[in-house]
This record gives sequence, C-alpha cells and structure tokens, in this order.
Amino acid sequence: MNRSRKAIRCALLGGALLLPSTAWMQGVGHMHTLPNASNPFSGGVVAPGRIVPSGGLLRIAAAPGVSGQAIVDELLVKEGDMVEANQMVAYLHGRALLQAQVDAAQLDQNAALAALSEAQAAQTRAAAEIQVQLADLDGRAAMAEANARLAIASSGLALNEAKNAEESATSAVESAKNLQKAEQANSTASVALAQAQFDAIPKGRTSERAIATAQIDAAKAAKLNSDAAAAMAVDEAQAKADSAAFQTRQAEVALIAEPESDDSSNLAPIQIEARAARASAEAGRKLLESVQAERLADVAAAQAHADSAAAALAVARAQLALSEVRAPVAGKILSILTHPGEAVGPAGLLLLGDTSDMYVDALVYIDDLPGVHVGQKTLTTGSALPDDGVTGEVVAITPMVAGNTLPNTDPTVFSDQPVVLVKVKLDNPAAAASLINGKVQVQFAP
Repeated sequence: MNRSRKAIRCALLGGALLLPSTAWMQGVGHMHTLPNASNPFSGGVVAPGRIVPSGGLLRIAAAPGVSGQAIVDELLVKEGDMVEANQMVAYLHGRALLQAQVDAAQLDQNAALAALSEAQAAQTRAAAEIQVQLADLDGRAAMAEANARLAIASSGLALNEAKNAEESATSAVESAKNLQKAEQANSTASVALAQAQFDAIPKGRTSERAIATAQIDAAKAAKLNSDAAAAMAVDEAQAKADSAAFQTRQAEVALIAEPESDDSSNLAPIQIEARAARASAEAGRKLLESVQAERLADVAAAQAHADSAAAALAVARAQLALSEVRAPVAGKILSILTHPGEAVGPAGLLLLGDTSDMYVDALVYIDDLPGVHVGQKTLTTGSALPDDGVTGEVVAITPMVAGNTLPNTDPTVFSDQPVVLVKVKLDNPAAAASLINGKVQVQFAP
C-alpha cells in the first residue's frame, strides 16, 4: 500500500455511481487507520462516501401536458414535507380541461347506464308479457284440440249406439213376423175347429147348428182381429228398424275420424278449428319470439354503448392522471426543482428521498475490497455528524467496478484506479436525515 494518494472525482445520484462531474473525493486515496485499542474501528479500511436516503435520490418527473410540455400549475408540497406513497404533489397545466372531459365522459356513461337499465327493464317486461300471451295461445290451442278429440270420441260412440239400436230393431221385426205367423196359425186353427164342430152336428139339430154357426163366425172375427194386430205389430217393428237404420246412416255420415295426414279436405269443422288454433299459436309464438329478439338486441346495443362510454371515461381519467404528479414512494421532499408556471425540465419537478432509513455510498478501492464484507460494522464521521460519528453496517457491495480517470501528479501511479460502491446502512438515520449528499468518511471494522 505504498502508492501515493490519487484524486478521485465522482458523483452519486439516486444510488448510482457516476464518474465524472464533481471532485468531492479529491486528495483521498488508499487509507487504513492505525490500530488503536480505544477505537474498535481503527486499523481497518477507510473510504470516502456520501449520505443518501433509502432508495437513493428520486427525481420526480412529469408527463407532457396537453400542450406537449409539462408546465406546473400548482405545487401541493414544500421542501421538508413528508409524503405518503401515491400522494398528490403537483398539478400540471391543462388539468381543468382534462377534468371537464372526465366530467363529460362521466355524464355520458351515466346516460348510457340509464339507457341500459331501461332496455333491460323493457326486455324483462316484454319477456313476462310474452310468456302470458304464449300461455294463452297454447291454452286455446289445447282446448280446441281437446274438443276435437272429444268430438271424435263422441261421434264414434254415437255410431256404435246407432248400430246397436238398428240391430235391436231388426231383431224386433223378425220377432213380430214370427209372432204374426203364430197368431195366424192359431186363429186359422180356431176357425177350422169351429167349422169341424159345425159339420159334425146333424142337419136336423137346428138349434145346435145355429150355435155352431155363431161359434164359426166368432172364430173368424177373432182371426181377423188377431191377423190385424199381428200385422200392425210387424209394421211398427219395421218402422222402428227403418228409423234405427236411418240413425245409423246419419251417425256414419257424422263420424269424425282421426286425421292421418296434413290433408284438411276430409276433416270435420271442429278438427279444422283445432288445427287453426294450433297454427295461430305457432304463428303467435314466432311473432313474440321476434319481439323478444328485438328487445334482446336493444339490450345488447345499450350494453355496447355503456361499455363504450365506460372505455371513454377510463381514457379520460387516464389522461387526467397525466396532469397529476404523485409521489411514487413515501419519503421527504428534499428539493423543489420546478415552480408554478415553469416547465419541467430534465432535472425533474422535485427531489424525493425516503429518510426513514439512511445510507452511505462509500467508494472503496478494489485493492482494499478484501477488507470489506457484507455485515461488517462501520463508523461514519463527518463535520456535520455527531462528534463520535454514526455506526452502521455494510449491506451490499456493488458487483460493478468503475475507474477513476482523474490525472495523478505522481507519474509512478496509474491514473486509472478502479473503485467499488459499498452500501452502508446507518444505525441512527435521524442523525443524517438532513445531511443528504453530505461528504463523509467511513471506517470499516478490521
């Protein structure tokens, strides 16, 4: 370690190692403190550093406004303010116009949602009414069909009854004729018997023959009456049979048969009526279904309009959000870089840092790196820090080597001596919270 000290120029911005610009490490080279029993940090590596907040220094930028340039309209914070993550810190020019666009888009969405609600209600009402009408049409068709089936059954029953009546009447005619023949035979026999009795009386018995003659006349008269009554019974039975046959023919004519095809030419009027009722029900169903389809189309169109309005509102809100600057993380406002009326430049709107934890970015020569490791205790000192310094701990060693390109006045020393960024977390962040970017010296425990 007999090399001469070499001047280093570097800058730390947001936790990144930047080499050229400032000369805050000029005159600092390889250093080790001498062992001292009263100082547990003596004898270890010593390196220069800068105080930085947790996460480094954040330059808060701003999106281009409606004019293509981010111009600050209003600052909502001042230096030293503590802010929460996502807290609004500034408004940009053009926000009023964007807010008006959001309000208009909100009104459009409200109108679209109202139209959607009305279309859905109309569709619901139409669906209920259609169900009622369909039920009525189906009920009428079912009633007509039931009447037709009943008529078919009734006509068949009537024909059967007529045929039975005809058979009974025909049988009665035969019975009357048989009875007529029997009566005629009986009356003829009675006349013949009376005649035989008359013939058996001698001619001299005048009184007996007179009585027998009267009996013959009576038998003949009875025969005439019997023949007439039998003939009348036959005629009446035949008349009833003829009437029953006529009723059978009428029942056959009125018979309603089950239809075997779509041919309506041979259908009874009641069957035609039933078919017409069913056809009317089907036509009504199709019409009502078309109405329902129209209502559903209205709902779909209203839904599409509502979705479009929601998308337009989302776009308007996104554009409005571009006019709002929010803190990405919780922290402290360290510096205001742009004020109301000014355009936000490359430097950004403001500097923000999380001072709840404070760190030191120390630059350690690569030759000294073996004496540094994660978890190692440190002591940070500086003119603005407490006299006894602030203890800390190495939390990270950057896996990137950077070179110091400042010229060295000693020609025997290389002008490019690489350094490594070592991250040290301070145990007492409050002691360094107001000293961000302050130059300090870090002693690493041996």
